[in-house]
Amino acid sequence: MENAIISILGTNNGPDQRPDAPVELITDGRFYKEGDAYVVAYQESELTGMTGTTTTFHITRDKITLSRAGDVNTQMVFEKHRKHVSLMETPFGAITVGVCATKLTDNLNDSGGVATVVYDVEIDHEKAGTNSIVVSVKGAVS
Repeated sequence: MENAIISILGTNNGPDQRPDAPVELITDGRFYKEGDAYVVAYQESELTGMTGTTTTFHITRDKITLSRAGDVNTQMVFEKHRKHVSLMETPFGAITVGVCATKLTDNLNDSGGVATVVYDVEIDHEKAGTNSIVVSVKGAVS
């Protein structure tokens, strides 16, 4: 059931800390509460290069979990100052991704809101930069 307008704004800063152009996806999706977590789910598009993939965020006050299923499969866990390593399966092969959140904010409520994570990222154990994801939701929890 589609019940929310979701905006995902992603920024990537490479190892030299020069920012790439931000990418914003605005799409229909689902927004609901599951226990103490808000869940945001949507279909990726050509803009993100992950057509055929469903992305789901489970957002609590202390942790954001990003799961992708489809052409790209992964689960990344963001907790402030705690490194998590996961495997990302893509059509081009698998890579190891390490993430460590330096900033985590959750201003979601039953009407929507914004959650933000800023994190250091490693690809196959090499520092790849500092990224951010801003998840904005407009819609009521069903």
